[in-house]
Amino acid sequence: MVRILNNLSDLRETRFGQACPRHGLNLLWWFAHDCVQIDSNGRMTAQCDHANGAFGFHRFYNVDGLLPKTTLPYYEVGNLNTPGSLPHYVTENYTGYSDSSNTDHIIVSIVRNMVRILNNLSELKETRFGQPRPRHGLNLLWWFAHYCVQIDSNGRMTAQCDPENGAFGFHRFYNKERLLPKTTLPYYEVGNLHTPGSLPDYVTRSYTGQSDSSNTDRIIVSFDSRWKRFEKIYVTQHSNLVRFDQNHTYCISTDLLKNIKELSRNDFLREPTNGSERVSISIPQSVQTNTFQSTSNVLMKNTQELSRIYFLREPTNGSERVSISIPQTRQDNQTNTCQSKICCCVLICCGLLIPLIIATAIYALLK
Repeated sequence: MVRILNNLSDLRETRFGQACPRHGLNLLWWFAHDCVQIDSNGRMTAQCDHANGAFGFHRFYNVDGLLPKTTLPYYEVGNLNTPGSLPHYVTENYTGYSDSSNTDHIIVSIVRNMVRILNNLSELKETRFGQPRPRHGLNLLWWFAHYCVQIDSNGRMTAQCDPENGAFGFHRFYNKERLLPKTTLPYYEVGNLHTPGSLPDYVTRSYTGQSDSSNTDRIIVSFDSRWKRFEKIYVTQHSNLVRFDQNHTYCISTDLLKNIKELSRNDFLREPTNGSERVSISIPQSVQTNTFQSTSNVLMKNTQELSRIYFLREPTNGSERVSISIPQTRQDNQTNTCQSKICCCVLICCGLLIPLIIATAIYALLK
């Protein structure tokens, strides 16, 4: 049974990643900030490509039954013996020897080929699709919603342009890497600013012609030519010059398209995500001892809200506490000193009181 860690106190209690030169806490902070995004429903989206070995990720086959059985593949990261591109603050204490500096690892299970559906504007903005400039994805999506699709009362999406004839730069997308679900309908892609087309100026104006983010974003549709309808509409982005990013590919719902249609372009571009920016966390992980833990979304959220320096010094409970203990010998000395002072006071009082009594007695006899 893998214990679930729900807060920073639980994490500190396990002593995971402690003390130097262990790298586990730095590794966990890096993962929470750079490798995972959690939406308002607690769904965790990977921000790096585990299957392609990003940051030294590699398959973990769970041969010894360390983790629960699952049909999903496990991937491991944190082994400093293997090449990768982990940041310096994670690797700086690695000695290269068989000591505690390479003890800690993170293990994750990955769901692939399950495309998240975006149902409203908050969920869209939460993904950061088309952001920030010079990316063109939001302008592309607004244009598509207003000029390429019509939605009837039954939710059917009728095409207002002909992807088969290359309108606006549409061209076939063959899904060779299984980015999207298998379907009998052909996929078409639009948004590549390298290819000639007639996209409006507000979509293309930030394009630099360089290998940068200004040509990152695409829309991919499945198209039923018989009925001139779009079956599904997806947004995605390039992870490099050739491949699309599985972890940043989303299906646009008809409700979201309707929301976009109701907004002017300027209002759509400045539409807030929700009242505030929110973050959180959750990953399976192991420590190389006989005890294993899994972190909860709440703990991931707490970690994402902290700077790295503060996370590393975060106390186990809500406050820093300082206690001062006085050695016993010092306490004895203090006690003895106090007793001596009391004795001196008593002797002085007695010395003053005795002559006063004698004088009073003599005065009484003479009188």
